[in-house]
Amino acid sequence: MLNVLKRTRDRFMTMLERRGISREDLRRDWRLLPNWISYVRLALCWVPAVMLVLWFGNQTVRWVAFGLFVGLALTDWVDGLIARHWDMTSEWGKLIDPLGDKFLVAFTVLAVLAIHWDGPNGLLLALTVWVIFAREFILTAQIRLARQGVASPTNLGKVKTAVQFVLIAALVMPITWPDRTLLWALAITFGLTLLSWWEYYTLYVRPFRQSRCPLVR
Repeated sequence: MLNVLKRTRDRFMTMLERRGISREDLRRDWRLLPNWISYVRLALCWVPAVMLVLWFGNQTVRWVAFGLFVGLALTDWVDGLIARHWDMTSEWGKLIDPLGDKFLVAFTVLAVLAIHWDGPNGLLLALTVWVIFAREFILTAQIRLARQGVASPTNLGKVKTAVQFVLIAALVMPITWPDRTLLWALAITFGLTLLSWWEYYTLYVRPFRQSRCPLVR
């Protein structure tokens, strides 16, 4: 068992070193306050989804899940503000901070799909969920392969994230939204997610592919 843990630790450290995070950097940066806020978001990212799936018919639980989701989403803004204001930015923080966002969105949007899939806009909701998953995980893997690091967020990426959070929060609330309002919200989120995917691909992935194969466009 100890040997397995040691091998796992060594592989983890090797992965971090490939991304420019040395053992000394990790020892220094893991205790920073913004990173602790990210740890909390990672530890609790699954809770709103579980509450929705198990007690979706309970309005009180839905409101609690809504409050928890919004609170966790806001921690992304808080840790970034603290890191920039008090000069606590770190490569380790740049790695784990977006992970909390991705898992919070992934878990909660799946729960939202589970309770809203049979609605009048269920097909568009399912397509939007698929695009969100594909964009977050496929694109992240492509960027890591291309850059061996973490891509800096763009303005469009930030807007996309904010719109996704607003849409998910609205669907978590125990409120029946007008079909037309929900249709437009889903269409806007779907479109912004695709545009952001294309922007990040052209900025970070396509140049790498062209450097490896000049015929790629």
